[in-house]
Amino acid sequence: MVRTVERGAPGEGGRDVTWDFISERINDIIILADPQGMIVYASPAVRSLGYAPNALVGRTGAELVHPDDLAKYLANTAALASGAPIDPHRDREHRFRRADGTWVWLEGNPSLMPGPGGRPAGVLNVFRDVTERRASVEAMWEHARRAVMAEEVAGVGYWRLDAETLEAAWSEQVFRMHGLEAGDTIALDAAMARIHPEDKARSDALVAHALATGEGWRDTMTRVVHADGTLRHLRGRGVCETNAEGKVTAVFGTVVDVTALAQAQEQLAESERRYRLMAENATDVISTTALDGRLTYLSPSVERLTGYAVGELLNGQMRDHVHPDDLDSFMRAFHDLLANRRTPGPVRFRAAHKAGHWIWLESNPRVVRDATGRP
Repeated sequence: MVRTVERGAPGEGGRDVTWDFISERINDIIILADPQGMIVYASPAVRSLGYAPNALVGRTGAELVHPDDLAKYLANTAALASGAPIDPHRDREHRFRRADGTWVWLEGNPSLMPGPGGRPAGVLNVFRDVTERRASVEAMWEHARRAVMAEEVAGVGYWRLDAETLEAAWSEQVFRMHGLEAGDTIALDAAMARIHPEDKARSDALVAHALATGEGWRDTMTRVVHADGTLRHLRGRGVCETNAEGKVTAVFGTVVDVTALAQAQEQLAESERRYRLMAENATDVISTTALDGRLTYLSPSVERLTGYAVGELLNGQMRDHVHPDDLDSFMRAFHDLLANRRTPGPVRFRAAHKAGHWIWLESNPRVVRDATGRP
């Protein structure tokens, strides 16, 4: 290589014109600093920041670093000056001030320049503009953060089972639903171990069928048992991912914790069971009537009282069985009750017995209202 030296240029023996030629054509910014951190050379690429190369000579990098990044920058500089091996994984991305006052993210790649007696003669640092990359990473993390927030708000968890390794990647919500600490992956057998024993065979069969055929499932209820014995009800769906040849590569699924709904349904079913047990064993007749007067429920004791079987009266009109002389007062009592013109209390009337005679009945009706107060 031919080296040409200009006399009178900065640096010992002048400036290397070959170095100038190369640095003119490199987009990365090259900075040389003395052992005290003062800049002695800046490559022409600093013009991308709005600076003339000579404008940075005599300044320090710390003067240009964003205040929020200064502590990290000084720590990195101290670690380099200590002579310790350079850690390639160290975060060397900092914001530097442009000439117009705006900020740009630069990533440094420093190395010590050896001098006489083994002492460092300075630092060579090559900076690359990573603003766009940083923006992409931040956008990705923001997207992930919003996805997690949406997952928490919606109460939906996501998982993916690799068909080859049988390792499942879970979202944080799925770990939480299973009472486990969040992690990267979980083996299939560890995941299935949380499933209620009565549901395990069906869950195993669903996964095996999906892996073998590529057919998923939807709205399947599964119970999982936490380490403390807590039972959770999960509703899930699964779809298969396939490659170009149609081979199943993974199963992807969503899970919703519906424990509260399942418990409410169980309580409702239990309440209904108790109500029916009481109604079917009561000596008095218990009935429900629609607003149009149709009988929608009658307890079995109605047959003992009136001679009619439940099926003979159900969906019929009660007024059809009331004595004509009592019908006006009977209907007025129920209309007044619906219109809040009457407080609940006994209504006495004669009703027809199947055998052909009349019997006196006393009813104590109550209006069932919805959440808005309407009958």
